[in-house]
Amino acid sequence: ALLDLKNAAKVAEIKELLTASKCTILVEFFAFDVAQDTAFRRKMREAGVKYGVVKNTMLRIAANEAGIEGLEPVLEKNTAIAVAPEDLAVAKIICDFAKENKALTIKAGVLDGQVIDEAAIKALAELPPKEVLIAKMLYLVALLIVGGQENHDGIRVLGLYQLAQFKTVPVRQVDVQQH
Repeated sequence: ALLDLKNAAKVAEIKELLTASKCTILVEFFAFDVAQDTAFRRKMREAGVKYGVVKNTMLRIAANEAGIEGLEPVLEKNTAIAVAPEDLAVAKIICDFAKENKALTIKAGVLDGQVIDEAAIKALAELPPKEVLIAKMLYLVALLIVGGQENHDGIRVLGLYQLAQFKTVPVRQVDVQQH
């Protein structure tokens, strides 16, 4: 009975991770040496990602209890779970590490409660960081505001962001002329 309580607690913990996270990625690992494992776990910790090995049966039960369907086909062999509560950095960390270390294979992921495949995880990894996306959005908003008033008020905003090159540049000049 104690083992059952222990397993039930572990299932509840996995379910909480699945439901409370923004992005969860399942990986298969094999033949990790100590240095690889240490480096991988350090990168995960630094990014605020929870990472650990899970039993497939417990993960299957937790996913079912959480209403997540579609993980069953990948729940075989060694499975580890990487959970990012607030952002998608986990996808980039795992994809970068998998490129360098063939001992890590991406199985699947869960994004906002929906199962995603390896291709979707790789696409997430290619997204710019949240800060860059916010800067792009703010640039577009500023462009709309400034563009609509430029003819009337002579407002110019120069060098805030070079959207065509998709790179951030320092603020060089903000010239506001009032009539």
